[in-house]
Amino acid sequence: VDFTHSLYVDQFDWEKHITAEDRNVDYLQNTVRAIYKAVVDTEKEVAKKFGVEPVLPEDITFISSDQGLKEYPDATPKERENIYPDATPK
Repeated sequence: VDFTHSLYVDQFDWEKHITAEDRNVDYLQNTVRAIYKAVVDTEKEVAKKFGVEPVLPEDITFISSDQGLKEYPDATPKERENIYPDATPK
């Protein structure tokens, strides 16, 4: 990506102030769920407008690298990244 990227893509960065007590997995996952819901809702509106089927699942799944290592100890980290999307129910 070079400087011309900005000519073609509107990009909005944002930062969220997180207090010390909110620096935990539950807070992070709730934040991700809220963002993901917005993406899913947007996909539904676009799908309705253009007559296509939405493809995103309603819910997002979280997995830790430790959990992945326990379940698939013989897989490389990259392989585990690909195993979970394929194993997640659609």
